[in-house]
Amino acid sequence: MNESLFRDNLLIEINRFKQLAEQYKMVSVSDKLQILAADIEDDYYSFIVVGEFSTGKSSFLNALIEQPILPTGITPTTSTINLIHYGEQEKVTVNYLDGTQYTDANPDVLRQFIAKEIVNADQINHITVEQPIEFLKDRIVLVDTPGLNDINELRSDITYQYIPRADVVFFLLDCRTPLRRTEYDFISNTLLANGLNRIIFIANFADEVDEAEIDAILDKIQRQIKYGTNLEEVVVFPFSALEAADAIVENDEELYEISGMPPVKERMVQLCNSGTRILEKKKRYELRLLFIQEEFYTLLEQQKFMLEQSIEQLEQYQEQLRNWREEQIVFLDNLKAYKDERVIEFKQMAKLSIKTFFNDLEEEIHDRIEVYSGTQIQLFFEKEIPNLIKRKMKMWIERYTPHIHELISKLELALAEILEQLFKEKVSIHSMRSHYQVASAKEVSLESEKQPDPLLTSGLLVGGASTLLLFLGGPILLPILGMVGLPYLQKKMQKKQLDNLKPQMKSDISEKLVQVQFQFIDEVCEYIEKSAEHVFDQSLVYFNDRISEQERAVREQIEKNNNKTNENDQEILAINQLLNDQKLLTV
Repeated sequence: MNESLFRDNLLIEINRFKQLAEQYKMVSVSDKLQILAADIEDDYYSFIVVGEFSTGKSSFLNALIEQPILPTGITPTTSTINLIHYGEQEKVTVNYLDGTQYTDANPDVLRQFIAKEIVNADQINHITVEQPIEFLKDRIVLVDTPGLNDINELRSDITYQYIPRADVVFFLLDCRTPLRRTEYDFISNTLLANGLNRIIFIANFADEVDEAEIDAILDKIQRQIKYGTNLEEVVVFPFSALEAADAIVENDEELYEISGMPPVKERMVQLCNSGTRILEKKKRYELRLLFIQEEFYTLLEQQKFMLEQSIEQLEQYQEQLRNWREEQIVFLDNLKAYKDERVIEFKQMAKLSIKTFFNDLEEEIHDRIEVYSGTQIQLFFEKEIPNLIKRKMKMWIERYTPHIHELISKLELALAEILEQLFKEKVSIHSMRSHYQVASAKEVSLESEKQPDPLLTSGLLVGGASTLLLFLGGPILLPILGMVGLPYLQKKMQKKQLDNLKPQMKSDISEKLVQVQFQFIDEVCEYIEKSAEHVFDQSLVYFNDRISEQERAVREQIEKNNNKTNENDQEILAINQLLNDQKLLTV
């Protein structure tokens, strides 16, 4: 079948299902079909860049297009979805959720909208960046996303709209740290679950590891990914965002080569020019349609089941839902106590880790004081020591915040399981199915068709590691900086005087470090408490929303059964015909 005929036939099938989705009031299905049809019409070949915060996604894209267009920084900056594609002239278009747009010919305006601290980022659907970049001419689009563990639920939904539409995924990793459970889960449960197995892994920060060890590190990452995800082919490219950024600014071709970008770009060009590109696009479109059709038929089965229930069964279930609402207060105190116990455990773990960290930090600072032999002792305590402490604390945050996130995510899952079990014990109806998923006899599952993703609905919504990183820019180092005012640091001294004063310096710095340590512990513990509280509140909201939708569905069906018995029978027959047709097609 030629490409044009395939495209026309697929659009006809999409339109047929869209009409059915609208007929049965499946808004989500209809929206997905509309997006799929638009993608087929546009026919872009899309590369989406994903990864946890601070893995250098924006820096990577800047290196890929060899222009510093996207803002980068120490703290997470990308808070919007950014699409980069070809345009004859430079142009930035901000697309808001309400359908309005803002256009500017100056690409520097991006920083106003992409920056993490921007107040109206949640009102933005996505930003389109047009650039006269040659290799984008062949209908290539690059998609920059927020960090997987640093986006709110609204932006996460927008991000997840783009993932099934991607042809190739650039997955940014930090080669300095082991792969995280959240990264494995995202690969398996989001990318592979959407049929996306064309993943190019980029191991950033290659410049920060020993050159002699880089091959062993890449091999380890490759084996970890294969073992953890069952991907058959895993290719990991070493990359240095810092070297690439410097190379672009300095127009240094040799440094650009050293950064590791050329092999990545070569692989990208191979995929774009591949003779199987058209075939792969067809498969992606067919697979996306298949997933949407499966969702349609699942929802159709559920509608049929609701139509088949007697008024007595529905009223019985309605009464149980009403009683459940009234009895919730009884177990909420116990559920909160469970949450509080877990928080105490998490805080104890964090305190122990921070105490060990500061003990090591104190030892390193004492060693530096011991070997110091310069004459600018005031500058040493004003600049070098605070910068060391700040850098080390940043490393702790980047290393251990994912572990805190994982604990909070486990708490969220535990709360969801407890709520689900309590509901099953209190509410049941023979052979009743939930509005979302088929349940076994005499129990009702409130599992949603879209499960809450721990990365997206957990305490990470409080702000992620960026909250703690921003804390480093506050007054936490004032006790250390205050040492500059000590009398013995106000004057130059000879080596003998310096050696005599070093014990006093060590004692004073230790005292100040204790103050910093306690303040840091307070901040981390407060972050854990807020995250856990957010998870607790969101779990209840999410669960009660599911109940509300069940109540609405039952109420509507009771009203429908009372008024339109004959029409129900006709609707059941029509649904059965659709389901039988689907079974014949899948035989």
